[in-house]
Amino acid sequence: MQNDLQPNHTATYARLPSAVLLSLLLTFSLEALGRRSGIAALEFVLRHPDYFVCNLLIVLSTVSFTMFFRRRIFVFTLISTIWLGCGIANYVILLCRNSPLSGIDFQLIRFALAISDKYISWYLIVLMALAVIAIVALMVFLYLRDRKLRPFRIFPSATVVVTMVILAILLPEFSIHAHAEPGEFADMKGSYEKYGFAFCFTSTIVDSGIDKPEKYSESELQQIARKINSSSHVNSAKPNIIIIQLESFIDPKLINGVTFNEDPIPNITKLKNENPSGWLSVPGIGGGTANTEFEVLTGFSLDYFGPGEYPYQTILRDQPCESIAYVLKEIGYSTHAMHNHDGSFYDRDTIYPMLGFDTFTAAEDMEGIEYTPEGWEKDKILEKYILEAMKSTENRDFVFAVSVQGHGGYPDDFEVDDISETNGVPFDEDAFSQFGYYVSQISEMDAFIGDLVDDLSDYDEPVLLAVYGDHLPALNLTEDMYHAPSIFNTEFFIWNNYGAKLSTWGDTLAAYQLSANLLEDAGIYEGMVSGFHRNFHRESDYQNLLEQLEYDTLYGDMIVYGGQSPFRKTEIVKGDFEQSAR
Repeated sequence: MQNDLQPNHTATYARLPSAVLLSLLLTFSLEALGRRSGIAALEFVLRHPDYFVCNLLIVLSTVSFTMFFRRRIFVFTLISTIWLGCGIANYVILLCRNSPLSGIDFQLIRFALAISDKYISWYLIVLMALAVIAIVALMVFLYLRDRKLRPFRIFPSATVVVTMVILAILLPEFSIHAHAEPGEFADMKGSYEKYGFAFCFTSTIVDSGIDKPEKYSESELQQIARKINSSSHVNSAKPNIIIIQLESFIDPKLINGVTFNEDPIPNITKLKNENPSGWLSVPGIGGGTANTEFEVLTGFSLDYFGPGEYPYQTILRDQPCESIAYVLKEIGYSTHAMHNHDGSFYDRDTIYPMLGFDTFTAAEDMEGIEYTPEGWEKDKILEKYILEAMKSTENRDFVFAVSVQGHGGYPDDFEVDDISETNGVPFDEDAFSQFGYYVSQISEMDAFIGDLVDDLSDYDEPVLLAVYGDHLPALNLTEDMYHAPSIFNTEFFIWNNYGAKLSTWGDTLAAYQLSANLLEDAGIYEGMVSGFHRNFHRESDYQNLLEQLEYDTLYGDMIVYGGQSPFRKTEIVKGDFEQSAR
């Protein structure tokens, strides 16, 4: 009789059917969790069996590694628990922010934990902690009690594992990547629903940065640089420039099926109607504040980065990047960033020096902050600090302010008395309460913008102001609920206090075009990236050239800069305008 610890010459291949069956159940469970419906998961299998097989192979390739271990029951349970844990996390995250779990979330987990109490009640947090402890205890128990089985032979085991891994890599390449449109994965939720959880989730882990474009051309980049440099000149009457990014801000009147007793955002409505304004295409839905911020500040598109990537957590941790702050700093501006929340959120306190800011004022540096019922800082505090930043220097100032008041989650027990629903009711009862609470907060944000514009109207220096929303609120809005070209569209407007005639490049701007359009309105023609947008945004090969420019300046040979980056990390001053001025 063969000893249990002797190699099994035949079991390697004989156990493959059971591994496939278990992986099949696991893959289907992940789809059901992500779609919050077993029926929806079955529809995915029937409509796109090729995509489902791609996801199955990815899961099976991880399960196949159990053949290298004697405690195979423990290892399989561990792998299954990890997959199911990710699926459950995806389910919960979709409820909170309307975008799925991605690899970068593991780097952002400390930020998520810091604000978890605003989305989840304390007793649920306790239950989740107890569940994690129970799972760890079960794993330890299973490891200790799991009987060591006979090892599989190394060669057939390795053959199976390598085959599974190769198939898991190659099949999606021919089945999914061949059909995906450029930039399609910017819609993370749509991509997960279209292509499946396992594929999209693993893609966010292994795919980051910008791949070298096939058409990366030294001569073409040199030609771009010459064209931009030849058009550079500076308006001597430079205005102060302020950009305000409003958290989760949209015009609630754009939601189909609701009516208001009065306009909840009268100031911004008036400013939109009387000044250049339009739609802003942003890279996320219901979340991703830092990515919209990145596109506006740098002029770079997220479409060419890995799916779900946050450059604040990747490339900008290691090297500075051209930004509107660097451009303005080079021509004599003082540059200020501010955020009425924790300065370490999204690592802004370490990233802003990579973007050329002189000062950074966060909530911990502000006095007199008021809070919403959900514990977020109210935006009106920014008015005081924007004005202080501008008054702290004798030269012109650039101020970039990121607001937080409109942030989710939104309570489902808010009493709504000034909004009504029409026959096309868009919300259920809880969602309607959340929407009513959201409207109450953005009404206060609107008042902040109105007061700030009143202050700036009488300011004794020229001021150019741009205001926009960073993404849709986390209210599970769909295309048919939102009266806009896309659920990736918020709005923006540009205003000034010195009577300049302003214009926009069209009814819709990409977030990465906004700063370049703003600099053109200011009569400032410096900067390689803003110059590129100004000179090429109407060209047929605009996106191809933009991809080359992004790769060149962040990962390539820096051809447009003559082979070396001109940007150096700034010695940023935290919360002290006077020290910065000195």
